[in-house]
Amino acid sequence: MADFITEFNKKKLLVCFSHYKKMEKLCNIVNHPLRQQILIYIDTHEQATVTELYTYFRIEQSAMSLHLKLLRGVQLLHNTPKGKNRYYTINYIVWDKLNQAINQYFIYPASKNVQ
Repeated sequence: MADFITEFNKKKLLVCFSHYKKMEKLCNIVNHPLRQQILIYIDTHEQATVTELYTYFRIEQSAMSLHLKLLRGVQLLHNTPKGKNRYYTINYIVWDKLNQAINQYFIYPASKNVQ
């Protein structure tokens, strides 16, 4: 869907639906209990391999790879090859932006910002 500007109460309202769709995808991916635990594990250990993760969480390697692929797909993880392993680290720039957007919404709801 294209971005567009519409008139509403004599104010211009910029609606960027493509950004909403990306935010929805990002939130849906993060809003999964196992992926949240994966992020916590990587954050705590600073980095992790897929082998460390699937062994720790006791799931199949293919299932862990899928979760990591989803987290990489929304840029929440960096993937660095070292030798025959790939090390996953948190992309704190994206993580901080996500938290800022969510915290701003819940700390400063739109209804309080209306003048």
